[in-house]
Amino acid sequence: MTDANLRFNPHPLARNPHFQTIVGSRMRPPNPAMVAAAREMILHLPVDGGVRLQGFYSPQPEGRGRGLALMLHGWLGSANSTYIVAIGEHLFRRGYAIFRLNLRDHGDTVALNEGMFHGCLLEEVFQAARQAAALEAERPFFILGFSMGGNFALRLAWLHAERPIPNLRHVVAVSPSINPITTLAALDNSSPLYRYYFLRHWKRKLRQKAAAFPHRYDFSDVLTLNRSWDIGEVIIPRYTPFNNSADYYAAYAVTPEKMAALTVPATIITARDDPMIPVGDFESLAGVSPFLRLAIQRYGGHVGFVNIFPFRRWLNGAIACLLEGGC
Repeated sequence: MTDANLRFNPHPLARNPHFQTIVGSRMRPPNPAMVAAAREMILHLPVDGGVRLQGFYSPQPEGRGRGLALMLHGWLGSANSTYIVAIGEHLFRRGYAIFRLNLRDHGDTVALNEGMFHGCLLEEVFQAARQAAALEAERPFFILGFSMGGNFALRLAWLHAERPIPNLRHVVAVSPSINPITTLAALDNSSPLYRYYFLRHWKRKLRQKAAAFPHRYDFSDVLTLNRSWDIGEVIIPRYTPFNNSADYYAAYAVTPEKMAALTVPATIITARDDPMIPVGDFESLAGVSPFLRLAIQRYGGHVGFVNIFPFRRWLNGAIACLLEGGC
């Protein structure tokens, strides 16, 4: 695939951003070999007195392989999200080992750690990435992040400049949420389909967290709120180290200053029609580093990039091409 092929041009009937977003999150490959080969791992991380994160490692048979890809899902997603499994399966069949990480409290892991997930838990994700990379230390290591996982992936690339992961070769962020404030605003003002989907899943996670640790958490007052921003305004000062939401959101934003420090290639793939991530957020990143590439597509929705006749995921080939140096 050449550089010209790193452009998504779907069939006219597939260009609607809601079609892209919804279909991209629903079409799961049947009987994925990657899932069948997976070994569950609980990573014990030397952070804040000890943190445990769940991962699923799918090595290539007999230790062969072109490299290892760490996959980071989006907010309220999981290691088994459709796009994670679909793209991971494509790479697995091309000869890559795959490590799918569940961020704290995601998947079925709310009881693994008493502390609650938030966007500033970069150190534990960095330590998890180092442990994953060490599984195949002699092979190239790649980080692939989607939505909020894309935010983490880009910040891992930034942290790598100061504390290198020796075999890290490329970071790819798809539809990354780089400005939490504008992302939340877009979500709260988006179609009810998206707004209530995230609210319903977030409130379910909060109920699960309170049930697992009733001595620490009481979300009864926030469960009546109907805007993500309003929930954050209550939870952030109560259950995170931050006194206010402004400081919290600024702490995990992906800024030009962070991206200017990159020492490893990083590619951002996003769409102008993303209903949750304003494309204007990426303007400040243009030209800040020779290691950072922006591949902004006209169409694609949020982590969509699917085509029809026949149905296929453009991201499968695009990401493989980036990992193999063809794009």
